[in-house]
Parts: sequence; structure tokens; C-alpha cells
Amino acid sequence: MIIALAFFATFLAHERSTFVWSIISPIQKIQFPWRFLNHSLFLFSLSLAFLPRLLKKYLSKFVYIVIPFLALAIVLLNYKYFFPVTFGPITDEQKFSGLAWNNQITSGIYDYLPKTASTAAKTKAAEIIDAVEPASTEYQLTGYQKGTDWWLFNLQNETPAKFTLAALYFPKFELFDNQQPLAFGIEPVLGRITIDLVPGTHQIYLKLFNTPIRIVGNYLSLFAWIFVFVYFFRKIWKSKKSIK
Repeated sequence: MIIALAFFATFLAHERSTFVWSIISPIQKIQFPWRFLNHSLFLFSLSLAFLPRLLKKYLSKFVYIVIPFLALAIVLLNYKYFFPVTFGPITDEQKFSGLAWNNQITSGIYDYLPKTASTAAKTKAAEIIDAVEPASTEYQLTGYQKGTDWWLFNLQNETPAKFTLAALYFPKFELFDNQQPLAFGIEPVLGRITIDLVPGTHQIYLKLFNTPIRIVGNYLSLFAWIFVFVYFFRKIWKSKKSIK
């Protein structure tokens, strides 16, 4: 079964599997057929775990010959793939600096853009505030703190203004001003969060709360880890008891 699944995953990475991609439309969200090579590699590797048992059962006399032969064959058949065929015309310093480096660190951004963003940013975001309307507005920022899913900062402005935060909106983002819910907008081009503030001192708290799908995913991960630990500790406990 494992080998059959491995071959099927390999087939899905081939252009002849186009009809399968057309029939089963949800897999199109994977975007690139070559991503199925990860599955085939894992499944083929997993199937090798049964090789020692099969050799012991059917070729017990030749185990010490077959295994070294297979190991050597794997190295000889694949060693050439560990050497670059050609080298690029640029140096490491050029590759990891300037525009080339910027392109590399932003190339995958479209995979994570929310639906509220029509395009990705072309320049680096500011630390907290990306833009202010009117541009002549004077304000002060202090006490900036942030975590993986929250921001906290103090802002003091003398005149009414619209602030565009350097944060994209995702579902279940909520804002608070001095611990009170704060209405906000979504800038239509880049999908950034905007807030309108009256003159005064504000303590802005931005928090990303869990959506139902995130809650389900978190609990699945929790139960999976609990199961793994319980399963292996139980195995170890049983093995120790059998030794005694």
C-alpha cells in the first residue's frame, strides 16, 4: 500500500496526470505538481523500513551482501546530483544584497496575502505607521511592544488624523484604544489596517484572535502531540516491564 501511494504521488507530479488535476479540483490549491515529490520521497523512504524484515525472511543468507550492494548503488546512481551543473554569473555578495536579496525575501509573499490585499507591497514596511493623512500631522510614538499575534504602542497626536498601520488585516484582528474597542478600516490596495484618531493620547492594542479553523487546527496539533508522547512512553514502559 505504501509503495502504491508513493507511485501515485510520483504520477501526480508528472504532466500525464493533468486529467486527475482537472477532475479533483481541490488539489489545484497545491499550485505546483512537483510538491507531490515530497510525498513520494517520504513514502518510498518509509517503505524501505520493511526491507530488513523482507530480506531476513526471504534472503537471510544474502543480507550482508544485498544491503552493502544497495547502499553502494544508491550512492553511485545519485552522486552526480550533489554537484551544480552550472554556476550563476553573480557572487554570493551580489545575491544576498540589494534588489536581488529583496526579491528573494518577498518572492513568496503572494502565498500569504489576505483577500483584502489586491497586490503585495513593493517596498519595506515601516516599523509601526506606514502613512498618515494629512501628511503634515505631528505625532509621537512611544512604548512600542509586539508579539507573534499582537501589537501595543502609545500614540499622541495634536490634530485629527488617519493612520495607516504597517500591518495587513486578517480575519479576527481587533483593535483597542485605551482598552476600548476601536473601529478601523482596511486600505484597499495593500490591505493594511487604518484607524481614525481624534487629538489626544492613545494606547493602541492590536490583537489577532483565533478563528474557528485556527481553533480546530490548534486542538488537532495538541491532541496529536499528546497521542505521540503517550504512545511512545507506553511502548517504553511495556518494554521495561517485559525485561523485569
